[in-house]
Amino acid sequence: MPMKNVMILANRLILPILFFLMGLAVLLTNLNPERPQSIWFLLAGAMILIFSIFWALFSLNVLSGKNWLLYTAIIAVPSLLLAYRNYASIADELEFKRIEAERFEVVKQRLIKIREAQIAYKLAKGKFCKSFDELIAFVNNGTVPVVKQIGNIDDSVAVAKGLVRIDTSWVPVIGKAYFITFPVDSLRWVPFAQAGTEFFMDAGDLETGDNMTSPVFEAKASYKDFLEELYKSYSRAVPDSSIRVGSMEQVTTNGSWRE
Repeated sequence: MPMKNVMILANRLILPILFFLMGLAVLLTNLNPERPQSIWFLLAGAMILIFSIFWALFSLNVLSGKNWLLYTAIIAVPSLLLAYRNYASIADELEFKRIEAERFEVVKQRLIKIREAQIAYKLAKGKFCKSFDELIAFVNNGTVPVVKQIGNIDDSVAVAKGLVRIDTSWVPVIGKAYFITFPVDSLRWVPFAQAGTEFFMDAGDLETGDNMTSPVFEAKASYKDFLEELYKSYSRAVPDSSIRVGSMEQVTTNGSWRE
């Protein structure tokens, strides 16, 4: 075959080959088990492959122009429908992730407020609280100590002369140790859950060795409590896990999220 004809044929096949490689790349993305694609995405890739093959056959004059138009119409319509369905699938996934993240953030902030209340309670009473009734009553009506140092305690002369002293005053919890961002009486309720669903909360003492103990507490909510309705609406199984703050097994007030 003359070189000129080879060049003409190559030019005709460039676009079909590019489309074939694009369709093949789309299908190969599903080989990554960590990022599986939707069935619509894979069908779209298959349609691109088929389209590129028919285009190449037309370029090689294997198919007539009349047949080419027919095949193009047969493939183009399903391809457009699949492209739209894949777009809708991606849009649904993005919307799901947005709502899921918003719910996690609201529940996390509620747990942070429980932690603030527990820390204030421990500051006043030397231990954590295991009852929401008692904790909420404390936040509404309790007081916490505020220590104020007068003079320089490192100045031995001032200390000897009695010029250094430490005064302790008691101030209301709200406004000093606890800042209201929602009604305190709602502290116990899990956001987005069925009415009456409370956070699990416990408190006690944990042995830390050498006959020593440290006060600990834990508050948590199951994913099913605040995500089940969302997951069902998107036909997904709710993970058997929970979001928590504190721990009954180690001395910490950290949350299960990254802090």
